[in-house]
Amino acid sequence: MSTANDNTKDSTAAELKPGQRIRPMMDCAKAIQLVESLYGLSVVNVTQLDGYDDRNFHVRVASSTHSNPHIEQISPHGYVLKVMNSIDSMKQHVGVYTIHSAI
Repeated sequence: MSTANDNTKDSTAAELKPGQRIRPMMDCAKAIQLVESLYGLSVVNVTQLDGYDDRNFHVRVASSTHSNPHIEQISPHGYVLKVMNSIDSMKQHVGVYTIHSAI
């Protein structure tokens, strides 16, 4: 017999084991490297934000120069870089790296 919870489970998700570390091993220096290499933005400042299983960073970038043809205007408030944990990043419908405009 199937329950409602069976239908909402992601079939690609692994089970979390007690004591298992799933948070990405990442620091501000790696966040700068990712933003510059993946998004073509020149980082001015990066601050790590609180997060439970993920790593989150508030990233401010130079407004004068960037090499990303998909960005017409740089956000003056910066961006949030989220690096997902090892379990959620295995889900097929979730990207590993995302960057969002800060509010």
